[in-house]
Amino acid sequence: MRSVADTLQAQFAAFGPVQARGMFGGHGVFFEGLMIALQFDQQLYLKVDAVSRTLFEQAGSRQFIYERMARPVGLSYFTAPPAFYRNADGAHYWSAQAYDAARRASARKAGRKKTKARPAPRWR
Repeated sequence: MRSVADTLQAQFAAFGPVQARGMFGGHGVFFEGLMIALQFDQQLYLKVDAVSRTLFEQAGSRQFIYERMARPVGLSYFTAPPAFYRNADGAHYWSAQAYDAARRASARKAGRKKTKARPAPRWR
């Protein structure tokens, strides 16, 4: 029987070597240190952002939503489109979309940290 990590490695083989880490009751899928996917409850979700969301929606993907304090909370992960599973080209294309979204998110976070890290000047 294959482990979840082995299955995820196989699914992303066309894109590149990924690492799977247990989290959120599922697994996070990381490529070059960035989380590009989430596997939860036998479903694979890929990272999206404002740039790629429409592509995923047009492909029939659904957003990962969970309940927190009796309210729905949507994350920036959408189900992997059927084309992801059809062939290596599809897996590569959709994985690249997820990686690009993760890179953009990381760049935004880095920019916010730089801004927040600077103390306000003290004038006397």
